[in-house]
This record gives sequence, structure tokens and C-alpha cells, in this order.
Amino acid sequence: MAAACVEFLFGPLASNPRRVGAPLRPPIAGQWRARRGEYRVRYRIDDDEQVVHVLDVDHRRDAYRR
Repeated sequence: MAAACVEFLFGPLASNPRRVGAPLRPPIAGQWRARRGEYRVRYRIDDDEQVVHVLDVDHRRDAYRR
């Protein structure tokens, strides 16, 4: 899992985060999610700074439980 996620984070996610992900709904609106196998990457896009902030990477069963 680790190698595949790192490759994904520095590859497709870094180059075009809106294409590989989808926006989340309230109460966590403003954040995005992307799928990598059985794992979910939750992130925020900062257009002003042109930065993608990765918030967490969790197994899909745990990804949205808080």
C-alpha cells in the first residue's frame, strides 16, 4: 500500500487533483477525496498557493468515520 499511495500522491494527485478526485459534501465540504485501491485520500486544494494539502490516507472502511 505505501509505495502505491506515495506514487499516486506525487504523480496524478499532484499534477491534476480535480481530475483524480471528487469534492466531498457537508459537513466536510471544501475537501476532496480520491480512491487508490482500498484506500481513500482526503485532501484540500489551495488554488492561491497552488498546493494540495493531503489530510489523511485511510482504509475505505475507516475513511469518513470521525
